[in-house]
Amino acid sequence: MPVRKERSEEGAQRRESMKFYNLKTRSHVEVPDSQVKKMAMERETKKGKQIRYAFTAEFEGSKLYKFVSEKDYKAASFPEIKK
Repeated sequence: MPVRKERSEEGAQRRESMKFYNLKTRSHVEVPDSQVKKMAMERETKKGKQIRYAFTAEFEGSKLYKFVSEKDYKAASFPEIKK
């Protein structure tokens, strides 16, 4: 799972964040884990049901999505959004 951990100069304080790609600004942004949620999007195709797993966040007015594997989705402890 793409989680970045940084240590401050003292080494005691940790900040965890996740990197998203902002399509509006065409740049990568770091979003604090406290703002990240997870969601499963389900749709019907002609071959059957498809489920896509994603982490989502809102950053500076833009909705950000990061599609992940089912394994990463289930391992994440973010709050879940029902869709």
